[in-house]
Parts: sequence; structure tokens; C-alpha cells
Amino acid sequence: MKSEFSHLWSVKRLPKTASATIIYQDVLASRKLLAISVHEIINKVFPKHGTSNDLFYSINDFIIKDFIEELFAIHPRLIFRHGNFTFLPKDLTRCVVLVIKSFNEFLEFYSSIPSTSIKSNGFYLIVFVNGRIKEIGEIFKILWKIDFFNVNVMFADKDELIKVETFIPFTEGNCNNTTPKLINEFVNGTFNQGIDEFFPKKFKDLKGCFLRFTLPNDSEPFIIPKVFINGTYNTFEGSEMMLGKVLAEALNFQINITYAGFFGYVLDNGTAVGPLKELLEGRADITVGAWWLKLNRIKVLDMTSSHMSETLIIIIPPGQQLTPFEKLIFPFTLPSWILIIVSYFCGFMVVILAKFRNKSVRNFIVGSNIKNPVLNFYAACLGVSNHVLPKRNFARFYLMMFMISSLIIRTLYEASFFLLIHSNKHHKEMQSIDELIAEDYHFYMRTGTFDFAKTMKKLEGRSSISEYEHEEESIKRIREDPNFKGVFIHSQIEVLYKYKKRPSEAQPTFCKELFLSNLPTVAYTRKNFFLIDSLNEKIELLGAAGIIYYWNRETKKNPMENAEVNVALNIYHFLGCFQLLLFGFLLSFLTFLKEKFTNRCK
Repeated sequence: MKSEFSHLWSVKRLPKTASATIIYQDVLASRKLLAISVHEIINKVFPKHGTSNDLFYSINDFIIKDFIEELFAIHPRLIFRHGNFTFLPKDLTRCVVLVIKSFNEFLEFYSSIPSTSIKSNGFYLIVFVNGRIKEIGEIFKILWKIDFFNVNVMFADKDELIKVETFIPFTEGNCNNTTPKLINEFVNGTFNQGIDEFFPKKFKDLKGCFLRFTLPNDSEPFIIPKVFINGTYNTFEGSEMMLGKVLAEALNFQINITYAGFFGYVLDNGTAVGPLKELLEGRADITVGAWWLKLNRIKVLDMTSSHMSETLIIIIPPGQQLTPFEKLIFPFTLPSWILIIVSYFCGFMVVILAKFRNKSVRNFIVGSNIKNPVLNFYAACLGVSNHVLPKRNFARFYLMMFMISSLIIRTLYEASFFLLIHSNKHHKEMQSIDELIAEDYHFYMRTGTFDFAKTMKKLEGRSSISEYEHEEESIKRIREDPNFKGVFIHSQIEVLYKYKKRPSEAQPTFCKELFLSNLPTVAYTRKNFFLIDSLNEKIELLGAAGIIYYWNRETKKNPMENAEVNVALNIYHFLGCFQLLLFGFLLSFLTFLKEKFTNRCK
């Protein structure tokens, strides 16, 4: 077997026997024309679709050997692999020529095709050296079942014309038409229909045939069910469903929808769950829903061009709430408070020291008509009106300076404090994944996200899958409990959409560091899906025009941006003020006791 296989790729001029010479003389003209026409395709059509070609034939058939000799005689340096069709390589090229005589030889070739070599979007030319056979329609039917569609057959007709036939699968009233159709003829050394579209495009119009769409049960905002009739949804919105509808209109097909679970993912053993399982087992053709591009999926499924990108964010617990006292001092930073206190302390000390100086100095600084300068100073700082003002200009300017500065400081404080009590201000949250790891947080996520997490060494032992039925409960706890040592990795678009619909609920807090960004999203199809190139052509056109981005623009908006402040104030907002008032009452009571026991109470 080894010697035979090594012979497959050798290029030799095959010797003719006596009987072969007789047959050669009978079919010389037609076979030569056939060889010339095949050479034309190999030399001018195949290079547009691939850099290398495969030629397969029966090495034990002398008629076929003579045809191969004739083909090489036209151009001895044709570059392609060639050999016996019963020993096919594992990596077929996109351009394949099969030279046979009968239907049985085709079946031998078909049974020898390795599953790993099937390329439904390849280009296949079947050459019949003994003229047309009646089973061509059956050959087309067999190849169409495995999604081979760029299949042409060539043969010499009785009138010594070289004819080319193919099949058009989608015709009026027939979605699997494999009837042979004449599309070209080789006459007087040229193809009468030209060779620009030697393999015609067959999927510009699917004639209203159905494609089987499989969807996850919950994929908002990408697919939003709208109208519920007879126990099922029959009207949909959302960017991904809009994409499906536009593709259906552009290619003229109808959508048949089935649901297949909440999630879809591929397991390590090559099996799948949810919509992806439907594709893998051939019960559906395509699934949309902003599926992430993942290596384990494209090993067993085909994908369209990426038409959007997603970001994975980390939902983290909010920071600890500010205490009532922290809210009182929060409007100003520590340096600002120090500067304010120092300024008031200096003014207070001037008034106190003036009390112990002689009468002329005291009158000059605080005024002779002021009986309680310390209280006047406090009143000015707090914005209380003074009905008795100093008579001296210096004292008036001194008091006015503190009144103006205190007015500005109070105004700034009140404005900042007003905004603070209307906000949900917390202590600083975690800013990065490394901080979360350092604080021993656990990472929860969906199964699809876990495929990314398990490749990150720093998350080993810190990440786990959250079941769908527990997802909302987990996220709610993270949103509301600052002490919870857990975070949830989620799609940013999904999170923003869900809480845009529920503005009354506590909004989630996000870690500033993203888990993943610019994650390509695609639509998946079953392996070797015949429509993949046509879908990609339309998707790339929509993406280049910005239409897909337009569909997703509202979804990507953060509902917390430019949100109006409209929060009812409760007792907790003023708790710090009441604590301060209680402290003042306590201080007044202690002063009262001191005056009483020192006989200074009046």
C-alpha cells in the first residue's frame, strides 16, 4: 500500500496498450476537446479560488490514463496534486477535479472522502471521459446532502460538443432541486457563456424557502419577543433578530424558529448544549444572539463574519456606606477643613486676646459698644444677623471679612452637601482584578464566560459557574451587600439593558478594570453550511454601512448617564445633623451644670 500511495503523486506519461490504441482512435477528437476544455478551467478558473488543485482518477483504467496523458500533453507543468481517488489525502484543496467513467466510480470516490476534508464551499469539477451518464442527477443529490453546491460536470456529447451541467437547488416550489441543468458549452475552442461565472452563484435568491433558526430562551436585548399568540412568540425585535430579518429579505428566505434552552456552549468532549447542540446535530441551520467567537465552537461549527463586539464587565459590591458623621464632613477635603478651621481659630484668638488687653486696644479691635464679642464673632461665622455693629471702621471691616468668607464657605458646603444626600455615595470600591484577588473575592459567571476565566492562572480556584436560575439572586446580593465577597462577570450590554428597564432598583456597581473588551460576536451555523459565504457577504456590507452599529446604539447606552436626581430624603440623610444637635444639647447641659455648681448661673 505504501508503494501505491507514493505512486499517487508521481507525474508519468502512461504507456498505451494495443487495445487502448484502438479506443484512443475511436474517441480521439472528443477526448482531446474534453482535455482542452478541462485544461481551460484548471488554468483560468481554479486560480481565482485557490492556489493549488487536486486531480483524482482511477490509475487502473487505461481510458482514463489516456485522458490524463492528453491533459498533461497540453501543459506538462500543470501544478496540482494528482492520484488515485481511492487514496484521498486528509487535506483536500478547495479546487478538485475528478475524472471518472461511471456512477460506481463516483461512489468509490464519495466513500473515500475523509470527513475532515469536506469543504462545502469548495469547487468540484467532475469529468466523464465516456460521455454523459444517466445518474448525474443522483450524483448531485448525494453531494447536495453534504452541502456541496459548487459542483459542475463536463462530458463530450454525441455531437462532439463539450457540455457543462450543474444543479440549482432553490427554484420556484422546490427547495432541493438537484435536476441537472445545462449552463455552458465548449464550442470552437471557447466556452459560449464565458468562464467568469463558470461556477454560478446559486444563493442570491432562495425562493422563499425556510431556514431553521434556533434561539436561546433568553437573549434580550439582542432578541426581544413581542407578540405572544397560540402559546408562542411570533414577532421579535432586537438587533440580532433585525439582522436575521434583513438577511432573510436580502436572500429571500423565510425563518422557522425553535427555542433550545437558556444557554449554548460546547463541552470539552465535542458535544454541545442548547442552540449549539441543535446545530451540531443537524436539526437547525443557524443561530443568532450575539454569540461570542470561541475556539472550541469553531472546531465543530461554522461561523459568520463578526458583526459586533462585546465587553465583559465585573459587577462588584458597592463600597461601604458613609457614616452620618462622614457625610457631614464629606463636602470638603481634609486640607480644606484644616484651612477653614485655622482661619476661624485665628479670628477667634484675636477676639479672645483683645479681651485681656487694655481698654483702648480692646475698643479699637472689637468696638466699645460690643458687650459679647465672642458671640458676635460666632454669629458672623454662622450667618446670624448682628443688630449691634462696632463703631470703629477697623472692627467693622474685620467683622465683614469673616461674614463674607463665611457666606462663601457656607454656600459651597450647602450645595455640596445637598448633592451628597441626594446621591448614593459610598466609600471607594475595588478598582482592579488584582485588588479583588488580594481581598479574596470569588468570581461568579456563566458557563460561556468560564471558558475564558479558566485560561487565567490568577483566577484558578477563585471562579465558578453560576446556574441560570440562581443568577439574578447572586447579582442582587452583590448589588446590595457591601460585605459580600463575590463578584459577577457579565455582558455589559445585557446588564445595562436590564437595569434600564428597572430604574427603581439599586443600580449595579462596576469594577473600573474590564474583564474582556472587544470580544467579537458572530452567528453560528452547522458545519459546512452552504449559505455561509452569502451570509458573510451581506453581513460585511451591513457592517461597513454602519447599519448594525445603528441597531445597537440604544442598547449600549448607560442608563445611569445623565440620570435626573430625584431622591426623597429620609431620616438617614439628616442623621449626622441630629447627632451634631444632640452633641450641642449635651454640651449645653454640661455648661449648665458647671455654672450651677460654681454659682455663676443667672
